Amino acid sequence: MDVSKKLKDEKYRTSKKVKDLKENFIDHLNLTLGKDFKNATMWDKFYALSLVVKDRVLEKWLKNSEKIL
Repeated sequence: MDVSKKLKDEKYRTSKKVKDLKENFIDHLNLTLGKDFKNATMWDKFYALSLVVKDRVLEKWLKNSEKIL
């Protein structure tokens, strides 16, 4: 699947499958931070991981806020 198409796919961005989490982590590292795994610092990796978590948390938060409104 094309990376840009995959990133637009909401299910990919919020999937909790281990394979998708790993891919999303690498995608954030490469595409959001412009780093590859080999040259990324621990801070870069932490930040990419935090973005992966944010994608999943934000999905639930938005769904819950829709119920309230």
